[in-house]
Amino acid sequence: MTIKYLETRQKVITYSRKLQAERLVYSCAGNISVRIPGEPELLACTPSSTQYDLLEPEDIAIVDLDGNLVDGRRSPTSEVQMHTLYCKNRPEIGGIVHTHGKAVMTFATLNWTLPPILTGLCEAAGGSVYTSPYSQPETDQMYTYTEPYLRNRGATFLQHHGLLAIGADLEHAFHTASVVEGAC
Repeated sequence: MTIKYLETRQKVITYSRKLQAERLVYSCAGNISVRIPGEPELLACTPSSTQYDLLEPEDIAIVDLDGNLVDGRRSPTSEVQMHTLYCKNRPEIGGIVHTHGKAVMTFATLNWTLPPILTGLCEAAGGSVYTSPYSQPETDQMYTYTEPYLRNRGATFLQHHGLLAIGADLEHAFHTASVVEGAC
């Protein structure tokens, strides 16, 4: 494990555990990515099929924007392609959070829109949160089908799949995911 990525890996672990604590994910569902400070062409991502409460720094995958593993002992999330495509095409995005909370799963499954009912929701998500069309997990559809719903927004429900929140950094993406779950 490269020591220079340790701080970013610790941040991913901290926010992964916050996702669990707020019941935004369960076991190893959902995923997180964050750009490496000073190296915007690299992302730190949660690993595939690893419970968040058991994560160690070496488990956090460092990938390039093509999804290639650069450092780490585990493979990145199976949805790494969605993360890398967003970061490749939207340089202003620094953090991505994908959740499976009960409330957002209800909205995503029923194809509902969350209206802008709270000031905090408007600030975090940019207004209403819409449900993007169903996309096949682990494919570029997850980017192409959600991209129109995230052009001026910080979050979209993934039909039958949960929530995708983006932000300038991991803190903002997490905050958006948390606020959306609470507003649902």
